[in-house]
Amino acid sequence: LQSPTMQLMPNPTRSQVTIQWKLPTTSSLDLTVTSVDSKVVYQNSWSKALAGTEQISLNVSELVQGIYFVLLRTEHGLVSKKLVVQ
Repeated sequence: LQSPTMQLMPNPTRSQVTIQWKLPTTSSLDLTVTSVDSKVVYQNSWSKALAGTEQISLNVSELVQGIYFVLLRTEHGLVSKKLVVQ
């Protein structure tokens, strides 16, 4: 079974980031964005995310400049990407 994949566009960013993911099958999904000191700055969950490609846009203009981690957790695995906010 394939693992989920995720892309962050643009990265680095100043104002908005699009988080795009691809799931091999329908699955529960948790999406969390944390700062380097583990403070959660965004969190959302879907009990039944559909297979295929989906995306959301997040406004990050209010975040302090720095490095953040985007974590995508599904029934099929965990994907983590580094996001740079300028």
